[in-house]
Amino acid sequence: VSDSDASKGPTDAKVTVVEFADFQCGYCKKLFYSLTPLKEKYKDEVRFVFKHFPMDTSCNDAIKNNRHRYACGAAFAGECARVQGRFWEMHDLMFKNQHKLKAEDLRYYAKQSGLDMQAFERCLKDPATRQHIKGDIAMAASQAFLVLLSVSFMQALGISIGVSTLVGRYIGAGDFPSAERSYRSGIKLGWALSLSIALIYLLIPGTLMGIFSNEPGILSVARPLLIVGAFFQVFDALAVIVDGALRGA
Repeated sequence: VSDSDASKGPTDAKVTVVEFADFQCGYCKKLFYSLTPLKEKYKDEVRFVFKHFPMDTSCNDAIKNNRHRYACGAAFAGECARVQGRFWEMHDLMFKNQHKLKAEDLRYYAKQSGLDMQAFERCLKDPATRQHIKGDIAMAASQAFLVLLSVSFMQALGISIGVSTLVGRYIGAGDFPSAERSYRSGIKLGWALSLSIALIYLLIPGTLMGIFSNEPGILSVARPLLIVGAFFQVFDALAVIVDGALRGA
């Protein structure tokens, strides 16, 4: 997060919410309506930051399917509105009128937002505008990678604690393993799984971006990871249920 990002709320807030979005994305629009009341309610406590991830091949090399062909233009328009201090006005108009994001529509929203139109036109053509959007796209990729590793680590920790608890129940005749021992075994398994996933992403170029691009060949790698993660969650839940039943017995 930097001073060049569009944001609402105090810069020294203890909580910062960073949103990566596409103005032509239907799910992003739903998020827009969900976040709007929260931004108002917590305007003095939470900082809300907006970053761009347009799913449009004209500015996002990671995307293979050009489903949102007006997304890059909308992202550029949003960035140029930010430069003039009118990002959130433009942001709201584009999400509310998501079905109309052609060049002429964006100019209309810019006028409605009170922008200097000559400066707006120059900004749209400025290479620095495209570079800013590409910087957000690159950050989205790195953050998604960290999130996936974090989730896999916590899933592995959960299943390890569940397994060691059940084994302790059956083999130890009611002597449950200590929380410390379960935690340590979970840490080991968590790191093993996380590093394995990291190696997959590093050794197979484009794997992470394939999740965004919906490329079949890449998803053949991503899907098993998601299935394993789901299995961990289910097993962990079952371990808790069985453990509760055994305790009751």
